Amino acid sequence: MVFYKKGLYDSAIGEFQDSAAKIPETASVRYHLGMVYFKKGEKARAKTELQKALSLSKTFAGADEARKVLKGL
Repeated sequence: MVFYKKGLYDSAIGEFQDSAAKIPETASVRYHLGMVYFKKGEKARAKTELQKALSLSKTFAGADEARKVLKGL
């Protein structure tokens, strides 16, 4: 999250990808990975990850933001 908050998206992607590989069924990890892809302009990857996050849970912290971003993609 530190890399993400500082705008260091390439570093954040690596960390979130690692987390997603270790705990793939965690909505918040998929959400954060999707948001990093979104910030980098990688819309297809962002869409995939955000949809996956919402398929895992409809109520995780960030679910509303994920739906909002998906509507704009």
